[in-house]
Amino acid sequence: MLRPLAALSFALTIAGCASSPLALSVAGKDALQAESADKLCFAYALMKPAGVRAELERRQLFTAQEWQRIEKGYWWVGMSEAALLCSQGKPAVVNQTVTAAGVSSQYVFEECRSYCPRRYAYVRNGLVTALQQ
Repeated sequence: MLRPLAALSFALTIAGCASSPLALSVAGKDALQAESADKLCFAYALMKPAGVRAELERRQLFTAQEWQRIEKGYWWVGMSEAALLCSQGKPAVVNQTVTAAGVSSQYVFEECRSYCPRRYAYVRNGLVTALQQ
């Protein structure tokens, strides 16, 4: 049986990178403060670690109502880009369109690599403007 510290070291080695969701799930306060909101949200959506949520709450990115929706995996028009990522996780693909009016992004989410329906979220100026399932 591995000792707790050895098991943690092994898990972090397997994770492959300091900002992987697994590594962030056990990271200390200082390491979490140094991470981007996107990476924290990817980790939160995948594993829901308490430390990651505490850091996101410290940054005051979401209201209590938004947290309730994020917890249930909801997505909605008008949500922030960060709320989308905390709710749905890391997208399979992000397509960006640049026009004279600005930059818009299409987030493509899929549960598996084949035979699964794709879901799309369209983001402009940091807010979800449309959803497609």
